[in-house]
Amino acid sequence: MSQCCLDKNVRSAGPAYFANVAIKINAKFGGRNLEFANPKESLSGVTIEPTIIFGADVTHPPALDDTAPSIASVVASQDWPKVANYNGIVRAQGHRKELINGLEDIVKELLLAFKERSKRRPKQLIFQLHPYIHAIVFMFQ
Repeated sequence: MSQCCLDKNVRSAGPAYFANVAIKINAKFGGRNLEFANPKESLSGVTIEPTIIFGADVTHPPALDDTAPSIASVVASQDWPKVANYNGIVRAQGHRKELINGLEDIVKELLLAFKERSKRRPKQLIFQLHPYIHAIVFMFQ
């Protein structure tokens, strides 16, 4: 495991910088950086049935760049019912393309990882698409 830090950032860093680095290292070792004190109360709709939560976004190159690819990322929770650990997949795609290429394959890969880790298939899928603030919930039969 490694975590890179620029010398200039370390020399001028305050506690928030080092806390951020520690959070990244903890996540790389499989630790949890967040855990709900009472998940059944905080996440009532999520803790009843096995649920996987997805998030997706595409970031684009600067306005004057005509050639660089857009970068798509999709994350999914892996540790139901705590939903504190996530796997992520990042892919380069066409310049300024908002639709995520190969989204079906990415979702399948993350669903298989969820099933392998939790030893069950999700009954609910929640998908958050940025910048849209709508979550779509699918019930699996």
